[in-house]
Amino acid sequence: MNTAIFGIVSLKLGIHMKRVVLILVSIFSLVFAQEYDFRSSSWGMTKQEVISHEKLKLIYNKSNHLGYMSKISGLKTSVLYTFSKNHLSSAGYMFREKHSNKNDYINDYEYIKKVLIDKYGQPIVDEKVWRNDLYKNDYQNYGLAVSIGHLRYDTQWETDKTKISLDLLGDNYKISMIVKYKAKALINSVKKERLKDEGKNF
Repeated sequence: MNTAIFGIVSLKLGIHMKRVVLILVSIFSLVFAQEYDFRSSSWGMTKQEVISHEKLKLIYNKSNHLGYMSKISGLKTSVLYTFSKNHLSSAGYMFREKHSNKNDYINDYEYIKKVLIDKYGQPIVDEKVWRNDLYKNDYQNYGLAVSIGHLRYDTQWETDKTKISLDLLGDNYKISMIVKYKAKALINSVKKERLKDEGKNF
């Protein structure tokens, strides 16, 4: 009888210990989970570290840049990484969708903006910048206005470590939509490095 009771108690203790272990594993996973700054990479990573973390097929690897092709929210895009002294300092998406109706680029922009708002909250900047007012009162030609450089869309967010911008701009009847992520801690050092490089021309 005592042996049976001991067996039941041992079984219950075993189940209890398994639950405790599972809870502890979950807690440690949450505490030590890697929080990435862009996709599966963090600011300051080397090129080789980014390559090992990125699951897409590498199609461009030169000097301070890496490039991949992908689809983001159903839209074709290039995935770009930029390095300063072999440390990841910025990254982003350059969208590759082509539209015959230029206002469709604005639709893409508004769609991606909503996706980013869902992730990062309300932007700190959300504006349309007119350099020429020719089409300002004609929404049907806003896409055309973007393509010739009269109009630019600009939305920005900021987290503890990152500045994020979504831009729709154009020139010579071509339109580009870009989402860019910049490491706040590395912005000043990147500027200094660029000025140093430009100074070599004098």
